[in-house]
Amino acid sequence: MGWLWNTTHDIFDIDDGTNPEICICSLTPEQVIAGYNFIRSKTKRIRGTPTFQSFESMQYVGLDEIGNAAEQVAKRHAAPFHFIVGTIKIGKGILYDLGFFILDNAICIDYLRGPLWGEREIETLMRIIIEIRRNAPDSFLQVSSFSDPAHRRRIEEALVRLKKEDEEFG
Repeated sequence: MGWLWNTTHDIFDIDDGTNPEICICSLTPEQVIAGYNFIRSKTKRIRGTPTFQSFESMQYVGLDEIGNAAEQVAKRHAAPFHFIVGTIKIGKGILYDLGFFILDNAICIDYLRGPLWGEREIETLMRIIIEIRRNAPDSFLQVSSFSDPAHRRRIEEALVRLKKEDEEFG
């Protein structure tokens, strides 16, 4: 295993029954919409039939029943929502059962810790975060309150190193 595994695996692969969150905060409405569009463009399967609540109709609407659900949230026409991606593919990496909360100023990712996390899976998650933050220089990360405070720092350091490697090689 490489440097990414050695520096971050314990944040992901120790099955303690929790679903930690990594939140990308301080996003503009446009950045939330772009992040959501990126996620959906890489999604192969969504679990269940997720809904969100429209403030205009006060009804629950299916995620794909109305234009762009994230746009509705970003414009504060709908309540934040959560959905689970059954399969998402980024480059050579594939993740299963990754959750996303879409808020008007943030995108939060929740995941189940356990043995299914390997170095490729961790890198895939990091690349999702890098892409969401690509045009969001003022964004910052928050991690779950039940996570070790050092986890955020270690994730940030890994993101910087991956981004730097991408720039150097390519």
